[in-house]
Formats: sequence, structure tokens, C-alpha cells
Amino acid sequence: MAQAPLPPPSPSPARSGPPWLALAIPLLGTALLVLCVTNLAIHTGLRWANTLLRWVRWPVRLYGIAAFDQTYTGWIMVALLGLTLASPWLLDNLLSWAYGQRPLSSLHLQRQHPDLLQHLRQTCRHQGWQLPQLRLLPEGPPVCFSYGGWPGPPRIVVSQSLLDQFSSAELRALYSYEMAHQANGDLLVISTLGLGQLVTYTAYWRLAGWGEKLTGIAAQSLGAGVNALYLLFWGLRQLSLWLSRLRSQAADDRALSFCDRPTDHQHALLHLTATLAGDSQRQGHLHPLVVALEVLLPLSSRAAVSPGSFLRRPNVDTLLADDRYNPYRRWLLTQASHPSLGDRLAWLASQATARGQSPIWGITTAAEASKPPFSPSLLAQQKGPLLGLLTGGAVALGLWLVGGLAEPLGWYGLSSFNQDGDLLRGGAWLGLGLGMLSRINRLYPDVPPGLTSSSQIGEVLVNRRHRLPVEGQPLQIEGTLVGPSGLANSLGQQVYLASSGGLIKLGWTTIQLGWMQLLQPQYHPKQWLGQPVRIKGWGRRAGGNFWLDVAQLVPLNHPDQGFIDQGPWLQTLLSLGLALAGVAILGWG
Repeated sequence: MAQAPLPPPSPSPARSGPPWLALAIPLLGTALLVLCVTNLAIHTGLRWANTLLRWVRWPVRLYGIAAFDQTYTGWIMVALLGLTLASPWLLDNLLSWAYGQRPLSSLHLQRQHPDLLQHLRQTCRHQGWQLPQLRLLPEGPPVCFSYGGWPGPPRIVVSQSLLDQFSSAELRALYSYEMAHQANGDLLVISTLGLGQLVTYTAYWRLAGWGEKLTGIAAQSLGAGVNALYLLFWGLRQLSLWLSRLRSQAADDRALSFCDRPTDHQHALLHLTATLAGDSQRQGHLHPLVVALEVLLPLSSRAAVSPGSFLRRPNVDTLLADDRYNPYRRWLLTQASHPSLGDRLAWLASQATARGQSPIWGITTAAEASKPPFSPSLLAQQKGPLLGLLTGGAVALGLWLVGGLAEPLGWYGLSSFNQDGDLLRGGAWLGLGLGMLSRINRLYPDVPPGLTSSSQIGEVLVNRRHRLPVEGQPLQIEGTLVGPSGLANSLGQQVYLASSGGLIKLGWTTIQLGWMQLLQPQYHPKQWLGQPVRIKGWGRRAGGNFWLDVAQLVPLNHPDQGFIDQGPWLQTLLSLGLALAGVAILGWG
């Protein structure tokens, strides 16, 4: 197929000053956050270990280890700095060992996409860069990502399936997106975070596969270790989400400096969404590399499954309109690794129009006209736990400050507030508990007993617009339960419902599933993987993702069996426990 002529690289008119300046604060903030969390976790673990040793006093006369009570902040800083500088080489070796990464020769690329190699060389020459180290994943899903960048050029990795399925114009857009990260100077910090996530998730996945051969105590012990690795991966992902979203948004802008065709970028994002969704549908779950390195990819792999697997050319505008016109969308990105797909497509459409090009997809103006008004009270209910935590802490802090001023002003009855060290902690716990409790009924409305079953979850996706996750929508859906088997799904990490249109992620109560895996594995929902099921639950959408929180699961082949999720009750008990603990702390203080 004939390709469009190469656009000459040009500086972006929207940028001025150093390209890394816009990301300087997020990069520095993320680095400091990782340092603080790592420092706190290590020292807390050492203190707890000493406390345990002093309590059991084993072996005899062991009253703790003195080294565990010391501070190692300086050493931790040196170790993290060394890990950051070594991350490109460590990623090279880990990707080669675990996923078969190898160099991508210029001859190979020239043979498949000669225009692409010419574009890379032309762009690097114009920017005064060395050509990036080109890498290839011979197998696996269609992916594209970059890392490294110090002291030599960054690595840009693509899979062979991406080279086979994508046009040169789409690949130019994706390579331009990756080179934008180099121009923005954000690769080294995110590479270090990506290394941690790749190590923990790959170890979790490999050990979970190996654990399927074990039984009894050995399987349970390994399962505990596997779940601990997954929770560590989850924690590292949380630390990188803010930076991942901002760097993706900045790269969208900068990429147009290297490939000034917004329509090509639209094509590339939609095609990548479709191919990732297709790969996950064939496997029944996301490829481990896609999950592990989601923060390095051009788009959210989770959103590529739901709603990505329901995208069809006629319904793109309708399905993604919520990403653009939901008045709460900026508040719903806390768990998203990238800006929502609809927002990015609409921005690219505006850039195409500004350049005199015709965008291939845009968001319909009719959706904007139907946008509901912003409701602060509804948003406050969505953010109830955070708002309660902040309110309780603020009230307690205010009382503490009043106590500090009381004695100089002669208000001796209030001076005790300043002497109560538990005031802030008790107020924060009380506020958090009440904030969680205030939204339970809205979050989990009753599921009507006569709810009609449907297998067309895609239609529900289209019709569910301008809603907050706290507005739980009762649904009853039929489909096939799919996902990885064995220990890899002990906590329900990747369980999906395969309907006639695509896959939808299922949400569970993690504590309940972990308890069942340990003590009652025969009742764990993963035993029905591959079977047709009926699920009652609450449909939710936020940050460009759609999922279904499970209330009840019934296998259609065994309707007398099933699973009931105790999420509403457990959250109610947790919120009451936190509130009562706060009251107790304040009362004892």
C-alpha cells in the first residue's frame, strides 16, 4: 500500500523553553515520593521485626538486633540512585531473559518499513541526537515503549506483531510518541519505576505458574508469597500513576513536532487499542508484559480491554463521548495510567482541524450539548473517604492550634488540646470512617430481584454516560468467565466476563478472595473459569475504564452453587471500626 509522503520534522509551536520544564515538578515529586515511601517501608519493617524478636525472645536472650533500630536513609538514597542509573542495562537483561528481546537491525526495519527508518534518521539528525537503540520483541502482543536515555541514547522497543499489523504512517506516529519522551526528558525516572514493576510482576507471574504444580501447605505458602509480590507491584504502580498520566499528555503534544499528522496519531491509538483488546480476548487476559509495563506504553492496557474491546468504527464517538464530556472526568483519573482515550482523540481532532486536516474521528457536539451540570455534592459523595479524612484531620489540627493559643490568651480550659498527641490521629480516623460510611448506600444500591439478564454489555457502556462510580448501576449480565488460572488469580486480579461484544473486568473484595484462597479454595470464583455464568453487580466507569463490581455469581451449569461478594458488609464494618477507633483514641486522649 502506498504511504503518504514523510512530513518534515518541525518544532512544536505550542512549546517554548526547555522541553523538560513542564515535567520537572512531577519528575522531582515522584522521585521524592518513591524515596520517602521506600525509606518508610524499610525502616518500619526493621522496627516491626525487632518488636517481634523482643516479644518472642527467640533464641534465648535475644532482645532484638541493634542494627534494626538504626537509620539508613543515606544508604537508601545511594541505592535508589544506583538503581536509577543502572535501570537501562537491568531492563535490557530482564527483557532479554524473560521476553526474548533482541536488537532490531536497520536491515530488518528497512525491509519492512523503509519510510519509517528514513523518518527516524531524519528526526534524529534534525534534533542532533544519536539514533535510538532499536529493540525487537519477536513474540507477544503488539506493544511499543521506550526506556533508558542515560548516558547513551534511549531504547525503543517494538514487537514483531506491531511491525506486521501496523502501517508505516501509524508506526511513524508511535515512534514519534516514544521520541517525544526523550525530548521531554522523562525516561530515566519512569524507567526505574518500570523496572520495579517488571521485576515484581514477572516474578509473581512465573511463580504463580510454577505453583500450579504444588498442593497442600507448599501451594498455600507459595500463594502467600505470590500475593505479596502482586501487592508490591500494585504499590509501585500507584507511585507512578501521576507521572505516567502527565508524561503521556506531554508526549502527545511533543510528538506532533516529529510527525505533524494528528490523524496518523488517531489511527495509531485506535489501532493499538483494537489489537491489544483482540490479543486479550484471544488469551482471556492481558499479556503479563502489557500489565507489567503499562506505565511505559502509549495507552492504558486496562482501558484497551474495557471499553476497548467494545469499540467498533460506527460507535467510537458515542462510546468515548463520556471520556470527553463527563463533567467529573478530571476527578476520576486517580487510578488511570494515561489520559482517557476519548480525551486524547478529541484533542488530536482539534489539532488536525487547526492544521487544516480533516480528523478521522472526533467527539460529537451533540454529546457536549447533553452534558449534565456539575454537582459538588455528588462529587463530595464520590470522594467521601478522602473528604472525611481531610475534614477530620483539619478539625483536629484546628483544635490543636486553638490549644496552642489558649494558654497565652488565658483560655486554660482549652490548653489541653495542644498537649494531646493523639488528637490528629483520632480525628483523621474518625473522619475517614464517617466518610466511607456516608456513601455505602449510594455505592451499593439494592439489586432488584427481577433484573433482566443481558449479554450486550457494550450497549450498557454506550448508554451509561456522565455518571460517577459512586452511582452504582445494578446490572445482570451473562457470559463466560475467563482469566488466568491458579495462583495468578488468587485475589481476582484478572477475572473477566466475556460477553458477545468483548471483555469486562470484574471487581471483587480482595480480602474475601484472599481468605477463601487460603482456607476454602474450593469455593473461590476462579474454579468457574471457562464456564458460562450469570453475574449480578454494579456497573461503574471512571478514568476511561469500565468494570463490574460483583454482588453475586451463579454458574449456569450449576445454578445451585455460586459466590456472593461481601463487599458492602465488609466496607460497612471497616468504616464503623475506623470511626469507633477514632472515637476511642479521642476519648482516651
